[in-house]
Amino acid sequence: MIDYLRSHQHFHAHFSNQAEHVQSTVSQPIIHMPATPYKILLAEDNEFNQDIAVELLTQAGYAVEVANNGQEVLNKLFSDDAQHFHLILMDLEMPVMDGHEATLLIRQQKQFNHLPIIALTAHAMTGTKERCVEEGMQDYLTKPFEPAVLYDTIASWLGEAKKKDAGSQDQSRYAHLDYPFHTIEPSLGLRSTAQNHALYIKLLNNFCHAQKTTLEQLGLTEPHQPDNDFSRLIHTLKSASATIGATHVADAAEAYENYLAHQLPQQIEPNAMRNIITHIAKELEETITELDQYFAKQNEHSINTQSAPCSKEEILSLSTQLSELLTTSNVEALDYFEKELNKFSFILDRQFPLFTNAIRNYDFDRANEILISVTDRHS
Repeated sequence: MIDYLRSHQHFHAHFSNQAEHVQSTVSQPIIHMPATPYKILLAEDNEFNQDIAVELLTQAGYAVEVANNGQEVLNKLFSDDAQHFHLILMDLEMPVMDGHEATLLIRQQKQFNHLPIIALTAHAMTGTKERCVEEGMQDYLTKPFEPAVLYDTIASWLGEAKKKDAGSQDQSRYAHLDYPFHTIEPSLGLRSTAQNHALYIKLLNNFCHAQKTTLEQLGLTEPHQPDNDFSRLIHTLKSASATIGATHVADAAEAYENYLAHQLPQQIEPNAMRNIITHIAKELEETITELDQYFAKQNEHSINTQSAPCSKEEILSLSTQLSELLTTSNVEALDYFEKELNKFSFILDRQFPLFTNAIRNYDFDRANEILISVTDRHS
């Protein structure tokens, strides 16, 4: 059972050192590979954040289950067939039931006294950490979090040792990838994904598609009195932008939050709010435009790719391996495809552009259907 006095002292010490830890962390974090499959319950309502957290945790060897809000957390803990979780990552701001209320309800049940709860939030504001301690949480992470800090924090509460250096992975296979962005800093985004290029490309693609809706909503919003839904939209945009390295968008979104934080509702000036929202829209539009151009160029490159003839044995081997990766929704499928691009151009023939569009948009089911149908014709 957790000694709560000890855990609170650890929390304060850990939180006060977290900024220094982030600054001193190298880009290739130490991954803690659990000897047993620890199961983590991730409470997070945003799909973008879910994708990156699940991938990072799975990469480190943890089993992960996702809850979209605090009520789903309680349902999973209190259901008749409740599974045993070793730790909860609890987002503080969620619809239906937030992380604060969920934690208070969990701590009322003695059977969960042993269960560490780590808070997740994009707001590193004064008073938040103290509130988390009072509510019974053991630790605190700010989003977007550094993978190394995430791994260290989880390992410290599960009593794990450092067992694998992610920096030992061969990065040469990513030499062909180029991120010619002016609005995005790829080094920051790749740091958020622990140098996982396939995951980073997936996040860029998801951001490009999802934030087009946000851009539309920015143009429809009246600047007089933004409601909670709009503020949540901006909060989500800030987190996603910071994760991929779109610092200009993230800074513009943060300016909105800072303005509201220092104004009473009756003090909000429509012109000032209009200028802030216009600035967010401008930065976001430039970023989306650049991403659209990037992915269009990638698709154009696939159309002009030269084919490399393959034997039937090689076709079978390449197709089988790629199909296995697609079937399990393994993001390494894209890496493998890019590495053998010329050969798959030969194998897929006329279906190559269609397949390329599917796999680069992470529609792995559709990509696998195309691959299987083409492979059958070669056999």
